[in-house]
Amino acid sequence: MGRSFYVGMALLIAAVVVYGFSFTVGQNLLHPPSSRPAVLYVHAALFSSWLVYFLAQVALVRSRNVRVHRRLGWLGLAMGLAIPIVGVATTVAMGRLHLREGQSDVPGSMIVPLWDMVAFTSAFARP
Repeated sequence: MGRSFYVGMALLIAAVVVYGFSFTVGQNLLHPPSSRPAVLYVHAALFSSWLVYFLAQVALVRSRNVRVHRRLGWLGLAMGLAIPIVGVATTVAMGRLHLREGQSDVPGSMIVPLWDMVAFTSAFARP
């Protein structure tokens, strides 16, 4: 497969993520109806940074700048270790917020983000 395939797939992944979250960022993060836990903003910054890091790593390999790609690997390791911790903390904090707001199916709404953290961790930890 050509190197352009991987760049194209990375851009497609980024576009899908940005499109998917574009419907909720304004109403839930930038202009929320009630104050949000601080960890939600940490979560948004970390997960956005992960997406930018992913694109940068793909671009570095595409441009054959493997030395910098490898040097930045430690940053990816640090973010990859932080993502499940921040993800679970955000899920719990948002679950508590939803309980205070009177939502009824809080445990059910926590299943997907918690599963996302399991899926990410298993893919990230894979040798």
